[in-house]
Amino acid sequence: MRKFFVSVAAICAAGCQPAEAPPAAPAPGKAEGFSTLVAEPKTLTDLAAEIAGKTLTAEAATQSYLDRIAAVDDAGPLLNAVLAINAAAIADAKTLDAAGASKGPLHGVPILLKDNIDTLDMPTTAGSMALKNNATGR
Repeated sequence: MRKFFVSVAAICAAGCQPAEAPPAAPAPGKAEGFSTLVAEPKTLTDLAAEIAGKTLTAEAATQSYLDRIAAVDDAGPLLNAVLAINAAAIADAKTLDAAGASKGPLHGVPILLKDNIDTLDMPTTAGSMALKNNATGR
C-alpha cells in the first residue's frame, strides 16, 4: 500500500505545473496610453500651481484622472476602488476654468473623496457595492 501511495504521489507531482504569473501592471509613472499628467505623477502643490498658472486647465486635469480611473479601475483588474464618480465632474471643471479668478488654493484641482464621506451629489458607499446607490442628500 505504501508503494502505491508513493507512486500515485509521484505521478501527481509530475503532472503539476507552476501557475502562470499574471501580466505585470505598468510601474507607477510609466503607464502607456495616458496623458502626461497621469503618467507622470504630480504633487498636489504642483498640480494646483499649474492650474493657477493657467498651464493646465481644470478640465484637462479632471479628464486625465477620469481616464486613468476608467483604464485601471474599470477596464483593468476590476478593483472597484472607485465606486462612484460625480457625473458633473467635467462640467464643474469647465465652470471653474471659466470663473477666471481662483477661489482658493485647491481651485480646479480634482479631488477623490473617501467613500464614507457624505456629499450632496454623490452616494456614500462605505466601500460596499450594497450601498452603491446610497444617496444621503446632504
